[in-house]
Amino acid sequence: MNVPVPEIGDGSVVAVAEATYAHGTTLAWTSVPVGPAFSLEVPAPPQLLAPVAGATDVSGATEFRVLGGPTGGRLFEWVPQSAADGPRVALTTAADSARIPDVTPLGLALVPGGRYTWSVGALSAENYLAAVSVPAIDRSTLVLGVLATVPQDGAIATASSRAMTLAP
Repeated sequence: MNVPVPEIGDGSVVAVAEATYAHGTTLAWTSVPVGPAFSLEVPAPPQLLAPVAGATDVSGATEFRVLGGPTGGRLFEWVPQSAADGPRVALTTAADSARIPDVTPLGLALVPGGRYTWSVGALSAENYLAAVSVPAIDRSTLVLGVLATVPQDGAIATASSRAMTLAP
């Protein structure tokens, strides 16, 4: 998308665009000087490949795989459908795949038969380290944290979630 920027003196502006896709959403931003037009690319979010929606018998050996999205870093998230289903688990990585990490050293346990949803957030390379240091309380907190600490170009994308059930 090409957008003209009004001339309002010296300085720069931060332009932000959001796009919704069938498999998720992406928020992209860029800092541009006032005056000239600029172009902002909004990359597609990652696509969840495996396991499939509604998968059962999921365990620590199950490989969760994604394709595409901004490169640089990924946040794999496993969210219980209720508190009785077990703890919320998240893992940051630069890889396109991950397994649910062992949470027993933290004094936690995955509940057999626990019902979860899983999703993946992807961040552009130049913003990866700043974003993962922000507590992921919710998506708006994460996005505001990135924008407040990293003035460069970037994108953060989230894949739509999929339901799954842990092995009994």
